[in-house]
Amino acid sequence: MLFAYILTVVLSPILITASELPKEGQLVFPELFHSRAEGGINVLRLTDSITLKLQKSSVLKSQFLVRTYTDGIPMHTYMTGADLEEDLFHDPDSMASVSINTNDGVTVEGVVGPELRVEPLLTQERDAHGRIPHRLFHIEGDLTKDDNDYSVPEDKVKEMQVSDSQNETMNISERSSDKIYPELFVVVDSLFARSFSSTRKIIKYVSIMVNAINPRYLSVTSPKVKHVLVGLEVTTPERETFLRRLRLDPRYIHSQGSLASFYNYTLGNPKLYKKFDIIYLLTAHDMATIKQGQINNGNAGYAYIRTACTDLKVGIGEDKPKTFLGVHVMAHEIGHVLGCLHDGERSPWENEGVPGSAECPFQHGFLMSYIRKNSNTYKFSECCVRQIREKARSRSGACLHKKNVGNKSVKKYTYLPGEKVDRTAQCRNAFPTARDALYMENYGVKDCRIRCAITTGDGVSDVKTLNLCDGTPCKDGKRYVCINGICMKKKRKYDNEAVPPSIFS
Repeated sequence: MLFAYILTVVLSPILITASELPKEGQLVFPELFHSRAEGGINVLRLTDSITLKLQKSSVLKSQFLVRTYTDGIPMHTYMTGADLEEDLFHDPDSMASVSINTNDGVTVEGVVGPELRVEPLLTQERDAHGRIPHRLFHIEGDLTKDDNDYSVPEDKVKEMQVSDSQNETMNISERSSDKIYPELFVVVDSLFARSFSSTRKIIKYVSIMVNAINPRYLSVTSPKVKHVLVGLEVTTPERETFLRRLRLDPRYIHSQGSLASFYNYTLGNPKLYKKFDIIYLLTAHDMATIKQGQINNGNAGYAYIRTACTDLKVGIGEDKPKTFLGVHVMAHEIGHVLGCLHDGERSPWENEGVPGSAECPFQHGFLMSYIRKNSNTYKFSECCVRQIREKARSRSGACLHKKNVGNKSVKKYTYLPGEKVDRTAQCRNAFPTARDALYMENYGVKDCRIRCAITTGDGVSDVKTLNLCDGTPCKDGKRYVCINGICMKKKRKYDNEAVPPSIFS
């Protein structure tokens, strides 16, 4: 990346609000600087009064799973997390999460504080200095107005059933670590995906969302919490049997019914969902419940409480695509999955020693309430912190301590995944639900793609095309390998200059 350099920048922690902006938004021309005085951080200036102190973000797993469907069959593609999040930054003081591209001028997209958004206006002319125009704007409205958004699993006590038998052997010292890493798998429904032109753009958007919820968890201590996005699935209408329509008005999906159905769906497909800590369904549908015979669409999310690492580790939340309105909903619903009740509520596991929230008034307006009145909205109450702490230290929260994510890119290694995994193994990894999958040698490798002969569970044979992993030999001998879908001469080390842009969407 190319940055301008300045000697000094004076910044103070701020929580940016929308009060100074006109209703239609403001035209801005972002400038990116590198501040030596601030320890080498990047400084993004949007207006005279809005300047972000940006830190490089890392929220993706090193080998990031992308699940799509081809003719109804799940297909797995593994992408390099460090490449996908190369342009991802955050400012913890202002709760900003942005993607910045400097290839041809500065373009910025994302969340500028909890109330403001920024997007590039690529069809408009640049200014006299060659800067790209952007719109800085406030998103009107609040997705959530109803506190009926979670369910207490029946017949569940303090130590819930844990699917990973290794958790049984975890000792107390291992559970006392100072940081947990909830591994989040996001399922995007087809209506949501329809607003984006490519899967890669969906990944970028969801990465900004997850990056935006992490600052809200800075109020949680002992342990600290850092969410990791380990993968993303784009569903199809045919797969979405878990979305339950309201009979009174099928434009809405039923909150509780869809959550229960989604739980049953993930439970019935263990090869696809069992290994994740938390599974979050991101929907563009309007969620609703029935109250006294009337449709109530006041809640924008629903989740089971205290169920991370268990079979019931699911939540569902609304978002209006490209607005980031669902950031707060996601932070709130994942808070439920990690053990948080609404502030002011007693614990359903009081007799088992699981703390409640009765001591923290709902009216104080922390994140686990629905009152918006001050900066409490963007952090957790002490009651919720205690509940997350209890979950993390319990046997049923053992998976949260397993850091299966790294910040290192495979580009820095002397070998790449395709050098260690043969083509038949890649076929089998890509189609996990198939009875078998074999590399079709007679087709060979063409444009870093191969064909896999697969046999489905019901015995049907089919042929699928697969993009090869980075490092897979693509010509005679081993001098040429696939890198981001391009057959290129093998390097001893893969740095930024060696790796071409991905050809995949």
